[in-house]
Amino acid sequence: KKFYFYSSLSVLWFLLIVYLMIFYRSKAAGLPYQHLDKFIHFILFFTQSYLVTKTYLLRVKNVTFSILKVIIPFIIFSVLIEVVQIYIPYRSFDLFDLLMNIFGSVAGSIIGYFLSK
Repeated sequence: KKFYFYSSLSVLWFLLIVYLMIFYRSKAAGLPYQHLDKFIHFILFFTQSYLVTKTYLLRVKNVTFSILKVIIPFIIFSVLIEVVQIYIPYRSFDLFDLLMNIFGSVAGSIIGYFLSK
């Protein structure tokens, strides 16, 4: 049951990330704090990789966990999501957003791994 719970949350969170990173158009002129968007990127990708790590560990019991099986796809996803934004008129590529996506993914996987022991 836990597996289906975490896998469902993972899919929903993934869809949320895609919506926010590609389709969402903010009507606000700017965020109240200068680097709040970087924190949001970190939290979005941290949560996603945490959920995927938990799902992975629930499915593959008694197998040595290779954290790279979660982290590498997230690094690729992070790069792709930022590169796609180059081609969207109301979006733009930001290296610091990409870095926060990657840091969030790595941190989420590591925390998910240690909390699952």
